[in-house]
Amino acid sequence: MADLTVIDDSLVVRIEGAERILSQERELRIPLAHIVGVVRDPDPFFRVEGVRASPGTHLDDDERSFWAVDDHAKAIVVILRDNEFEKLVVDVDDPDAAVRLIASSLD
Repeated sequence: MADLTVIDDSLVVRIEGAERILSQERELRIPLAHIVGVVRDPDPFFRVEGVRASPGTHLDDDERSFWAVDDHAKAIVVILRDNEFEKLVVDVDDPDAAVRLIASSLD
């Protein structure tokens, strides 16, 4: 699970729980200017049932993404540019509120 806040001109993503240990990341800071968009995606895995992406950095078709998802029903996807990652996929307590927070910060 991730905790999201906006501080100054950055989205701060604090990784919590088992994902924090498995991904070896505690916190990511992403400049708001690097965020292209955000969507709620209850099934971001494009997976066969029962197969899950492990927490951490993934490289797929030359696209680098960061995953920290335990509950895929609460997943959001943040689309990035000019960043270490092209995509950030995390689960949050309230996906709709997280999407609104990020989207309103981009205005």
